[in-house]
Amino acid sequence: MKLELREYQAEALCVLLEYAERAAENHFFSEDSRNGFSPRRLLCIQPTGAGKTVLILAFVAEVNKRFGWKTLLVVPSRALVQQTIERAAQFFSDLQTSKISDGSFDLCGDFVVATQASLSGEKLRRIPPDYFSLVICDEAHHAAARSYKEILRFFSASRLQIGVTATHIRGDGENVASPGYFGTVAVWNTVSQLTRAGYLVPAFGFYAQTQTSLEGLKIKNGDFVERELSRTVNNQARNSVAVEAYFEHLQTRPTVCFAVDVAHAQNLAACFQENEVRAEAVWGAMPRENYEKIMRRFTSGELQVLVNAKLLVEGWDCPQTSGVLIARPATAASAAVLGPQMIGRALRTSPSTGKKDAIIVELRDCDDKR
Repeated sequence: MKLELREYQAEALCVLLEYAERAAENHFFSEDSRNGFSPRRLLCIQPTGAGKTVLILAFVAEVNKRFGWKTLLVVPSRALVQQTIERAAQFFSDLQTSKISDGSFDLCGDFVVATQASLSGEKLRRIPPDYFSLVICDEAHHAAARSYKEILRFFSASRLQIGVTATHIRGDGENVASPGYFGTVAVWNTVSQLTRAGYLVPAFGFYAQTQTSLEGLKIKNGDFVERELSRTVNNQARNSVAVEAYFEHLQTRPTVCFAVDVAHAQNLAACFQENEVRAEAVWGAMPRENYEKIMRRFTSGELQVLVNAKLLVEGWDCPQTSGVLIARPATAASAAVLGPQMIGRALRTSPSTGKKDAIIVELRDCDDKR
């Protein structure tokens, strides 16, 4: 299948290729910013739904063709490994891909996709530090974690290291668009820019008020402590507010609902089902066969609501989704990261379904002062 880049993707690709040209000529990385050499670490900031995976693949294919570079892409989940490899096969069939994930440790590809967890400890040290010329960190806001820092430091001999993210400021306040992480922002597109250009659909938001209080809940690393939060919000009255909000604002829209944890997701799905809404819950540790079956049912339109626990915030792509129901409370700091990621699940265009906009509904608890 022939891939045609959108205008902003083509512009971003040109910018990244300019840095790659300089890196290929060894004009890269200097502690002295006065010499004008290309920095070694770059950041690409694009909103959820902008097609960051396509941009990554186009760049990887081009530097492989021009310079013979081998690329490592680090992603946060196994689902993203598979999704990226499938996209590569669809649009860049000449690019040899392999993966480090799910028991596989295959370095044969010119493009190797790996989860962060599969590159820990001894597994990381099995790879020569100069094996990859290009290292890309998808969902680069994770780069502040010790494991990601170790990976980037280990491959310090690479020509370029690029981070790609929709949210460069983390819930703990750490900014990955900074010298300690990715010191040069090479590409920056915003939601409003891409919406005005017609590449994302406009979104309209509503609040649904609950009578649940979050007062006194503990906060750790900028967000609520999950177990305590779940005990507080996973109650029949609040879950019923979520269902009522669905009927008021989202009915007939394919809707993804974000819950706190597995128990909360399951109870929310049950509450929808009791009200004759076709809903199911998915979570990371569920059997793969069950997960894929439920996801197919949602994609085909058989399910109306897909409830998830910490699973579909990043990297999930289902363009016909036009409704988002946020039942997972977050602190102001955490919401700055989670909010754009969750909302972005409904912003992709879907010409095949005639989707024109997105509706976002957030449960607002009685003492939420955001």
